[in-house]
Amino acid sequence: MGNGSTTDQHTPVQVSGLSGAIAVAAGEEHTVALRADGTVWAWGWNGNGQLGNGNTTDQHTPVQAYGLSGAIAVAAGNYHTVALRDDGTVLAWGFNGYGELGNGTTTDSHIFVSPGLNNVHAVAAGKYHTVALGADGTVWTWGLNNYGQLGDGTTTDRHSPVPVTALNPPSLSITLSGGNLVFSWSTNFPGYLLESTPSLNPTVWTVVPGTPAIANNQYVLSVSKTASGQFFRLAPCLAGAALSFDGAAAYVSVGASPLTTPWTAEFWVNRQDAPNYSASLLGDASTALKLEQFNFSRKVGFTQFGVADYTFNYSAPVGAWVHLAFVSDTTTRLYVNGVLQDTIAATIPLPLGQIGYDSSGYAEYVKGILDEVRVWNVARTQAQIQAAMNHSLSLPQANLLGYWKFDEGNGTTVLDSSGQGKTGTLQNGPAWVVSTAPRVP
Repeated sequence: MGNGSTTDQHTPVQVSGLSGAIAVAAGEEHTVALRADGTVWAWGWNGNGQLGNGNTTDQHTPVQAYGLSGAIAVAAGNYHTVALRDDGTVLAWGFNGYGELGNGTTTDSHIFVSPGLNNVHAVAAGKYHTVALGADGTVWTWGLNNYGQLGDGTTTDRHSPVPVTALNPPSLSITLSGGNLVFSWSTNFPGYLLESTPSLNPTVWTVVPGTPAIANNQYVLSVSKTASGQFFRLAPCLAGAALSFDGAAAYVSVGASPLTTPWTAEFWVNRQDAPNYSASLLGDASTALKLEQFNFSRKVGFTQFGVADYTFNYSAPVGAWVHLAFVSDTTTRLYVNGVLQDTIAATIPLPLGQIGYDSSGYAEYVKGILDEVRVWNVARTQAQIQAAMNHSLSLPQANLLGYWKFDEGNGTTVLDSSGQGKTGTLQNGPAWVVSTAPRVP
Protein backbone atom coordinates (compact mmCIF):
# COMPACT_ATOMS: atom_id res chain seq x y z
CA MET A 1 0.00 0.00 0.00
CA GLY A 2 2.95 2.34 0.53
CA ASN A 3 1.40 3.79 3.68
CA GLY A 4 4.08 2.52 6.06
CA SER A 5 2.34 -0.63 7.25
CA THR A 6 1.61 -4.20 6.13
CA THR A 7 -2.06 -4.11 7.06
CA ASP A 8 -4.51 -4.99 4.28
CA GLN A 9 -6.81 -2.12 3.35
CA HIS A 10 -10.40 -2.48 2.12
CA THR A 11 -10.75 1.21 1.21
CA PRO A 12 -8.22 3.53 -0.44
CA VAL A 13 -5.33 4.88 1.62
CA GLN A 14 -2.86 7.54 0.54
CA VAL A 15 0.71 6.58 -0.27
CA SER A 16 2.98 8.21 2.26
CA GLY A 17 5.29 11.02 1.25
CA LEU A 18 4.64 10.90 -2.49
CA SER A 19 3.40 13.86 -4.50
CA GLY A 20 3.51 14.99 -8.13
CA ALA A 21 2.83 11.51 -9.52
CA ILE A 22 1.69 11.38 -13.16
CA ALA A 23 1.66 7.61 -13.86
CA VAL A 24 1.59 4.33 -11.93
CA ALA A 25 2.12 0.63 -12.61
CA ALA A 26 1.69 -2.49 -10.48
CA GLY A 27 3.59 -5.77 -10.47
CA GLU A 28 2.84 -8.97 -8.61
CA GLU A 29 3.82 -7.57 -5.22
CA HIS A 30 5.29 -4.12 -5.89
CA THR A 31 4.03 -0.76 -7.11
CA VAL A 32 5.77 1.91 -9.20
CA ALA A 33 5.04 5.62 -9.61
CA LEU A 34 6.44 8.18 -12.05
CA ARG A 35 6.70 11.75 -10.82
CA ALA A 36 6.43 14.85 -13.00
CA ASP A 37 10.12 15.60 -12.34
CA GLY A 38 11.12 12.39 -14.17
CA THR A 39 12.06 10.38 -11.09
CA VAL A 40 10.71 6.87 -10.42
CA TRP A 41 9.53 5.68 -7.00
CA ALA A 42 8.51 2.18 -5.87
CA TRP A 43 7.40 0.24 -2.81
CA GLY A 44 6.44 -3.29 -1.76
CA TRP A 45 8.25 -6.62 -2.07
CA ASN A 46 11.85 -6.24 -3.25
CA GLY A 47 13.21 -9.80 -3.30
CA ASN A 48 14.63 -9.43 -6.82
CA GLY A 49 15.56 -5.76 -6.65
CA GLN A 50 12.42 -4.68 -8.52
CA LEU A 51 12.25 -1.43 -6.53
CA GLY A 52 15.53 -0.37 -8.16
CA ASN A 53 17.10 1.20 -5.07
CA GLY A 54 20.17 -1.03 -5.04
CA ASN A 55 19.11 -3.66 -2.50
CA THR A 56 16.54 -6.40 -1.88
CA THR A 57 14.91 -5.01 1.27
CA ASP A 58 11.12 -4.70 1.20
CA GLN A 59 9.85 -1.13 1.49
CA HIS A 60 6.56 -0.03 3.10
CA THR A 61 6.84 3.54 1.79
CA PRO A 62 8.16 4.83 -1.55
CA VAL A 63 11.88 4.76 -2.32
CA GLN A 64 13.53 6.33 -5.33
CA ALA A 65 15.00 4.20 -8.13
CA TYR A 66 18.72 4.77 -7.80
CA GLY A 67 20.31 7.20 -10.25
CA LEU A 68 17.33 7.36 -12.63
CA SER A 69 16.13 10.66 -14.06
CA GLY A 70 14.32 11.84 -17.16
CA ALA A 71 11.72 9.05 -17.09
CA ILE A 72 8.50 9.63 -19.05
CA ALA A 73 6.78 6.23 -18.66
CA VAL A 74 6.92 3.16 -16.42
CA ALA A 75 5.73 -0.45 -16.60
CA ALA A 76 5.86 -3.37 -14.20
CA GLY A 77 6.08 -7.12 -14.76
CA ASN A 78 5.64 -9.69 -12.04
CA TYR A 79 9.02 -9.02 -10.47
CA HIS A 80 10.72 -6.53 -12.80
CA THR A 81 10.26 -2.85 -13.61
CA VAL A 82 10.78 -0.90 -16.84
CA ALA A 83 11.20 2.82 -17.48
CA LEU A 84 11.27 4.85 -20.70
CA ARG A 85 13.45 7.98 -20.63
CA ASP A 86 12.92 11.24 -22.49
CA ASP A 87 15.90 10.49 -24.75
CA GLY A 88 14.11 7.39 -26.12
CA THR A 89 16.19 4.85 -24.20
CA VAL A 90 14.82 2.00 -22.08
CA LEU A 91 15.98 0.93 -18.61
CA ALA A 92 14.94 -2.13 -16.60
CA TRP A 93 15.68 -3.73 -13.23
CA GLY A 94 14.62 -6.58 -10.96
CA PHE A 95 14.08 -10.26 -11.80
CA ASN A 96 15.89 -11.44 -14.93
CA GLY A 97 15.50 -15.21 -14.91
CA TYR A 98 14.21 -15.26 -18.48
CA GLY A 99 16.12 -12.26 -19.82
CA GLU A 100 13.27 -9.80 -19.29
CA LEU A 101 15.74 -6.99 -18.49
CA GLY A 102 17.12 -7.34 -22.03
CA ASN A 103 20.80 -6.86 -21.20
CA GLY A 104 21.95 -10.19 -22.60
CA THR A 105 22.05 -12.02 -19.27
CA THR A 106 19.73 -13.85 -16.87
CA THR A 107 21.17 -12.18 -13.77
CA ASP A 108 18.87 -10.09 -11.54
CA SER A 109 19.80 -6.43 -11.21
CA HIS A 110 18.98 -4.22 -8.21
CA ILE A 111 19.62 -1.03 -10.21
CA PHE A 112 18.73 -0.23 -13.79
CA VAL A 113 20.41 -1.84 -16.79
CA SER A 114 19.95 -1.06 -20.47
CA PRO A 115 18.63 -3.34 -23.25
CA GLY A 116 20.44 -1.06 -25.72
CA LEU A 117 17.41 0.33 -27.55
CA ASN A 118 17.05 3.90 -28.85
CA ASN A 119 14.17 5.94 -30.29
CA VAL A 120 11.54 4.10 -28.23
CA HIS A 121 8.04 5.61 -27.96
CA ALA A 122 6.36 3.35 -25.37
CA VAL A 123 7.06 0.35 -23.12
CA ALA A 124 4.98 -2.43 -21.56
CA ALA A 125 5.73 -5.43 -19.35
CA GLY A 126 4.16 -8.86 -19.12
CA LYS A 127 4.65 -11.44 -16.42
CA TYR A 128 8.18 -12.36 -17.51
CA HIS A 129 8.68 -10.43 -20.75
CA THR A 130 9.03 -6.83 -21.92
CA VAL A 131 7.82 -4.93 -24.99
CA ALA A 132 9.02 -1.67 -26.58
CA LEU A 133 7.40 0.35 -29.37
CA GLY A 134 9.86 2.17 -31.60
CA ALA A 135 9.17 5.67 -32.87
CA ASP A 136 9.33 4.18 -36.39
CA GLY A 137 6.47 1.77 -35.60
CA THR A 138 8.64 -1.28 -34.99
CA VAL A 139 7.96 -3.46 -31.96
CA TRP A 140 10.74 -5.11 -29.94
CA THR A 141 10.36 -7.84 -27.32
CA TRP A 142 12.52 -9.87 -24.94
CA GLY A 143 12.20 -12.33 -22.05
CA LEU A 144 10.17 -15.53 -21.63
CA ASN A 145 8.84 -16.94 -24.91
CA ASN A 146 7.33 -20.31 -24.00
CA TYR A 147 4.01 -19.46 -25.66
CA GLY A 148 5.45 -17.31 -28.45
CA GLN A 149 4.66 -14.10 -26.57
CA LEU A 150 7.68 -12.37 -28.11
CA GLY A 151 6.21 -12.65 -31.59
CA ASP A 152 9.47 -13.53 -33.32
CA GLY A 153 8.17 -16.79 -34.77
CA THR A 154 9.85 -19.00 -32.17
CA THR A 155 9.36 -20.19 -28.61
CA THR A 156 12.97 -19.43 -27.66
CA ASP A 157 13.58 -17.08 -24.72
CA ARG A 158 15.41 -13.90 -25.72
CA HIS A 159 17.85 -12.14 -23.40
CA SER A 160 18.18 -9.15 -25.74
CA PRO A 161 15.53 -7.32 -27.81
CA VAL A 162 14.28 -8.94 -31.03
CA PRO A 163 11.86 -7.36 -33.51
CA VAL A 164 8.29 -8.58 -33.98
CA THR A 165 8.79 -9.08 -37.68
CA ALA A 166 5.34 -10.38 -38.62
CA LEU A 167 3.77 -6.96 -37.98
CA ASN A 168 5.34 -5.50 -41.11
CA PRO A 169 8.03 -7.72 -42.62
CA PRO A 170 10.17 -6.42 -45.48
CA SER A 171 9.79 -7.91 -48.95
CA LEU A 172 12.84 -9.23 -50.79
CA SER A 173 13.23 -8.83 -54.55
CA ILE A 174 15.77 -10.67 -56.70
CA THR A 175 17.02 -9.70 -60.17
CA LEU A 176 19.83 -10.87 -62.43
CA SER A 177 22.45 -8.33 -63.47
CA GLY A 178 25.85 -8.88 -65.05
CA GLY A 179 25.94 -12.54 -64.11
CA ASN A 180 25.15 -11.78 -60.45
CA LEU A 181 22.02 -12.15 -58.36
CA VAL A 182 20.99 -8.74 -57.00
CA PHE A 183 18.89 -8.69 -53.82
CA SER A 184 17.10 -5.56 -52.66
CA TRP A 185 14.76 -4.52 -49.85
CA SER A 186 13.42 -1.23 -48.53
CA THR A 187 15.61 1.11 -46.49
CA ASN A 188 12.68 1.25 -44.05
CA PHE A 189 14.12 -2.03 -42.74
CA PRO A 190 17.79 -1.33 -41.91
CA GLY A 191 18.06 -4.03 -39.27
CA TYR A 192 17.93 -7.05 -41.59
CA LEU A 193 20.56 -9.37 -43.05
CA LEU A 194 20.37 -11.64 -46.07
CA GLU A 195 20.70 -15.33 -45.15
CA SER A 196 20.94 -18.45 -47.31
CA THR A 197 20.59 -22.21 -46.92
CA PRO A 198 20.98 -25.12 -49.38
CA SER A 199 17.76 -26.94 -48.44
CA LEU A 200 14.12 -26.42 -47.58
CA ASN A 201 13.13 -26.57 -43.89
CA PRO A 202 16.74 -26.07 -42.73
CA THR A 203 18.02 -25.95 -39.18
CA VAL A 204 20.92 -23.62 -40.07
CA TRP A 205 20.88 -20.38 -42.06
CA THR A 206 24.13 -18.62 -42.94
CA VAL A 207 24.44 -14.85 -43.38
CA VAL A 208 25.50 -13.98 -46.94
CA PRO A 209 28.85 -12.10 -46.79
CA GLY A 210 28.91 -8.50 -47.95
CA THR A 211 27.63 -5.09 -46.92
CA PRO A 212 24.51 -3.84 -48.76
CA ALA A 213 24.78 -0.59 -50.71
CA ILE A 214 21.92 1.92 -50.83
CA ALA A 215 20.30 2.85 -54.14
CA ASN A 216 16.85 4.32 -54.86
CA ASN A 217 15.70 3.88 -51.25
CA GLN A 218 16.67 0.20 -51.37
CA TYR A 219 19.38 -1.88 -49.76
CA VAL A 220 21.17 -3.71 -52.57
CA LEU A 221 23.45 -6.73 -52.22
CA SER A 222 25.04 -8.44 -55.22
CA VAL A 223 25.80 -12.17 -54.93
CA SER A 224 27.60 -14.50 -57.33
CA LYS A 225 25.24 -16.43 -59.59
CA THR A 226 26.81 -19.64 -58.24
CA ALA A 227 24.62 -19.04 -55.18
CA SER A 228 21.48 -19.59 -57.25
CA GLY A 229 21.14 -23.13 -55.89
CA GLN A 230 20.42 -21.64 -52.46
CA PHE A 231 17.27 -20.53 -50.65
CA PHE A 232 17.31 -16.95 -49.31
CA ARG A 233 15.52 -14.94 -46.62
CA LEU A 234 15.86 -11.69 -44.65
CA ALA A 235 16.58 -12.11 -40.94
CA PRO A 236 16.16 -9.38 -38.29
CA CYS A 237 19.28 -8.16 -36.51
CA LEU A 238 19.54 -8.44 -32.75
CA ALA A 239 19.70 -5.29 -30.66
CA GLY A 240 22.34 -5.09 -27.94
CA ALA A 241 25.25 -3.15 -26.56
CA ALA A 242 28.91 -2.82 -27.53
CA LEU A 243 31.99 -1.01 -26.21
CA SER A 244 33.52 2.05 -27.86
CA PHE A 245 37.24 2.68 -27.30
CA ASP A 246 38.75 6.17 -27.63
CA GLY A 247 42.23 5.25 -28.87
CA ALA A 248 43.79 7.28 -26.06
CA ALA A 249 43.49 5.40 -22.77
CA ALA A 250 40.38 3.20 -22.67
CA TYR A 251 40.65 -0.59 -22.47
CA VAL A 252 39.27 -3.65 -20.65
CA SER A 253 41.51 -5.39 -18.11
CA VAL A 254 41.12 -9.20 -18.08
CA GLY A 255 44.36 -10.34 -16.47
CA ALA A 256 44.25 -13.93 -17.73
CA SER A 257 47.24 -16.06 -18.70
CA PRO A 258 48.19 -16.40 -22.39
CA LEU A 259 46.86 -19.33 -24.39
CA THR A 260 49.28 -21.59 -26.26
CA THR A 261 48.47 -22.92 -29.72
CA PRO A 262 46.08 -24.06 -31.01
CA TRP A 263 43.70 -21.12 -30.52
CA THR A 264 41.09 -18.98 -32.25
CA ALA A 265 40.17 -15.36 -31.44
CA GLU A 266 37.11 -13.70 -33.00
CA PHE A 267 35.92 -10.07 -32.97
CA TRP A 268 33.27 -7.85 -34.48
CA VAL A 269 35.11 -4.58 -35.14
CA ASN A 270 34.06 -1.13 -36.31
CA ARG A 271 37.42 0.61 -36.69
CA GLN A 272 38.48 4.23 -36.56
CA ASP A 273 42.04 5.34 -37.31
CA ALA A 274 43.97 5.13 -34.04
CA PRO A 275 46.16 8.15 -33.20
CA ASN A 276 49.15 6.07 -32.11
CA TYR A 277 51.78 3.93 -33.81
CA SER A 278 49.65 0.77 -33.58
CA ALA A 279 46.47 -0.56 -31.94
CA SER A 280 45.97 -3.86 -30.11
CA LEU A 281 42.80 -5.97 -29.98
CA LEU A 282 44.24 -8.31 -27.33
CA GLY A 283 47.55 -7.88 -25.55
CA ASP A 284 49.85 -8.36 -22.60
CA ALA A 285 53.50 -7.51 -21.93
CA SER A 286 54.81 -10.18 -24.33
CA THR A 287 52.48 -10.42 -27.33
CA ALA A 288 49.59 -8.62 -29.04
CA LEU A 289 46.97 -9.14 -31.73
CA LYS A 290 46.91 -5.90 -33.71
CA LEU A 291 43.97 -4.23 -35.42
CA GLU A 292 46.56 -1.78 -36.76
CA GLN A 293 50.11 -3.09 -36.92
CA PHE A 294 51.55 0.27 -38.07
CA ASN A 295 49.83 3.64 -38.43
CA PHE A 296 51.24 4.14 -41.94
CA SER A 297 49.54 1.00 -43.30
CA ARG A 298 46.72 0.28 -40.77
CA LYS A 299 47.05 -3.43 -41.59
CA VAL A 300 46.00 -6.21 -39.22
CA GLY A 301 48.80 -8.22 -37.63
CA PHE A 302 50.37 -9.62 -34.48
CA THR A 303 53.54 -8.98 -32.49
CA GLN A 304 55.93 -10.81 -30.21
CA PHE A 305 57.62 -7.91 -28.46
CA GLY A 306 61.38 -7.89 -28.82
CA VAL A 307 61.21 -10.62 -31.49
CA ALA A 308 59.16 -9.66 -34.58
CA ASP A 309 56.12 -7.88 -36.01
CA TYR A 310 53.93 -9.82 -38.46
CA THR A 311 51.47 -8.16 -40.84
CA PHE A 312 48.54 -9.63 -42.78
CA ASN A 313 47.68 -8.23 -46.19
CA TYR A 314 44.46 -6.63 -44.97
CA SER A 315 43.28 -3.34 -43.48
CA ALA A 316 39.89 -3.20 -41.75
CA PRO A 317 37.57 -0.54 -43.21
CA VAL A 318 36.89 2.67 -41.29
CA GLY A 319 33.36 3.14 -39.97
CA ALA A 320 32.01 -0.27 -41.06
CA TRP A 321 31.53 -3.53 -39.18
CA VAL A 322 33.79 -6.44 -40.08
CA HIS A 323 34.27 -9.85 -38.47
CA LEU A 324 37.90 -10.81 -37.85
CA ALA A 325 38.90 -14.36 -36.87
CA PHE A 326 42.53 -15.22 -36.06
CA VAL A 327 43.24 -18.97 -36.15
CA SER A 328 46.60 -20.36 -35.02
CA ASP A 329 48.10 -23.86 -34.92
CA THR A 330 51.23 -24.40 -37.02
CA THR A 331 50.53 -21.13 -38.88
CA THR A 332 48.36 -18.12 -38.11
CA ARG A 333 45.46 -17.37 -40.46
CA LEU A 334 43.19 -14.34 -40.77
CA TYR A 335 39.56 -14.80 -41.80
CA VAL A 336 37.56 -11.69 -42.76
CA ASN A 337 33.78 -12.09 -42.66
CA GLY A 338 34.33 -15.83 -42.67
CA VAL A 339 36.63 -15.89 -45.73
CA LEU A 340 40.35 -16.74 -45.55
CA GLN A 341 42.29 -13.51 -46.21
CA ASP A 342 45.94 -14.33 -45.50
CA THR A 343 48.29 -16.80 -43.77
CA ILE A 344 51.53 -16.14 -41.87
CA ALA A 345 54.02 -18.92 -41.15
CA ALA A 346 54.52 -17.88 -37.53
CA THR A 347 52.63 -18.27 -34.26
CA ILE A 348 52.44 -16.60 -30.86
CA PRO A 349 50.73 -17.43 -27.57
CA LEU A 350 47.37 -15.66 -27.54
CA PRO A 351 47.50 -12.77 -25.01
CA LEU A 352 44.56 -12.42 -22.64
CA GLY A 353 45.73 -9.59 -20.41
CA GLN A 354 43.75 -6.72 -21.92
CA ILE A 355 41.09 -6.09 -24.57
CA GLY A 356 41.79 -3.00 -26.66
CA TYR A 357 45.36 -2.50 -25.44
CA ASP A 358 48.61 -4.27 -24.53
CA SER A 359 50.96 -3.68 -21.61
CA SER A 360 54.12 -3.34 -23.69
CA GLY A 361 54.68 0.20 -22.40
CA TYR A 362 53.55 1.85 -25.63
CA ALA A 363 50.22 3.64 -26.18
CA GLU A 364 48.76 0.96 -28.44
CA TYR A 365 45.06 1.60 -27.77
CA VAL A 366 42.28 0.57 -30.14
CA LYS A 367 40.01 3.30 -31.51
CA GLY A 368 36.57 2.08 -32.56
CA ILE A 369 33.81 -0.28 -31.39
CA LEU A 370 34.20 -3.94 -30.40
CA ASP A 371 31.49 -6.56 -29.94
CA GLU A 372 31.21 -10.34 -29.42
CA VAL A 373 34.83 -11.18 -28.51
CA ARG A 374 35.39 -14.96 -28.40
CA VAL A 375 38.43 -17.07 -27.57
CA TRP A 376 38.73 -20.82 -28.21
CA ASN A 377 41.47 -23.35 -27.38
CA VAL A 378 41.12 -25.04 -30.78
CA ALA A 379 41.79 -23.98 -34.36
CA ARG A 380 38.26 -23.32 -35.65
CA THR A 381 37.49 -24.24 -39.25
CA GLN A 382 36.20 -21.80 -41.84
CA ALA A 383 32.82 -23.55 -41.79
CA GLN A 384 32.59 -23.20 -38.00
CA ILE A 385 33.48 -19.51 -38.16
CA GLN A 386 30.93 -18.80 -40.89
CA ALA A 387 28.15 -20.72 -39.15
CA ALA A 388 28.46 -18.86 -35.84
CA MET A 389 29.88 -15.39 -36.53
CA ASN A 390 26.50 -13.63 -37.00
CA HIS A 391 24.81 -15.38 -34.08
CA SER A 392 25.17 -15.16 -30.32
CA LEU A 393 26.47 -18.50 -29.09
CA SER A 394 24.22 -20.99 -27.33
CA LEU A 395 25.91 -22.02 -24.12
CA PRO A 396 27.78 -23.99 -22.94
CA GLN A 397 30.22 -24.49 -25.83
CA ALA A 398 33.06 -27.01 -25.87
CA ASN A 399 36.53 -25.42 -26.14
CA LEU A 400 35.22 -21.88 -25.52
CA LEU A 401 37.64 -20.27 -23.05
CA GLY A 402 36.45 -16.65 -23.17
CA TYR A 403 33.27 -14.96 -24.41
CA TRP A 404 32.70 -11.25 -23.83
CA LYS A 405 29.33 -10.32 -25.35
CA PHE A 406 29.44 -6.68 -24.14
CA ASP A 407 25.65 -6.75 -23.66
CA GLU A 408 25.73 -5.29 -20.14
CA GLY A 409 25.03 -1.78 -21.49
CA ASN A 410 26.33 -0.04 -18.35
CA GLY A 411 28.63 -0.51 -15.39
CA THR A 412 32.37 -1.11 -15.15
CA THR A 413 32.59 -4.88 -15.65
CA VAL A 414 32.03 -7.22 -18.59
CA LEU A 415 31.02 -10.80 -17.93
CA ASP A 416 32.75 -13.82 -19.41
CA SER A 417 29.81 -15.85 -20.72
CA SER A 418 32.03 -18.88 -21.40
CA GLY A 419 31.83 -19.78 -17.71
CA GLN A 420 35.62 -19.67 -17.38
CA GLY A 421 35.61 -16.69 -15.01
CA LYS A 422 37.57 -14.19 -17.13
CA THR A 423 35.55 -11.16 -16.04
CA GLY A 424 36.82 -7.89 -17.51
CA THR A 425 37.06 -4.49 -15.82
CA LEU A 426 36.65 -1.27 -17.79
CA GLN A 427 39.64 1.03 -17.46
CA ASN A 428 39.72 4.75 -18.33
CA GLY A 429 36.20 4.90 -19.62
CA PRO A 430 35.32 2.72 -22.61
CA ALA A 431 31.83 3.93 -23.54
CA TRP A 432 28.73 1.74 -23.76
CA VAL A 433 26.97 2.19 -27.11
CA VAL A 434 24.14 0.47 -28.99
CA SER A 435 25.60 -2.26 -31.19
CA THR A 436 24.81 -2.25 -34.88
CA ALA A 437 26.99 -5.30 -35.58
CA PRO A 438 25.18 -7.64 -38.00
CA ARG A 439 23.99 -10.32 -35.61
CA VAL A 440 20.76 -12.27 -36.03
CA PRO A 441 18.82 -14.63 -33.73
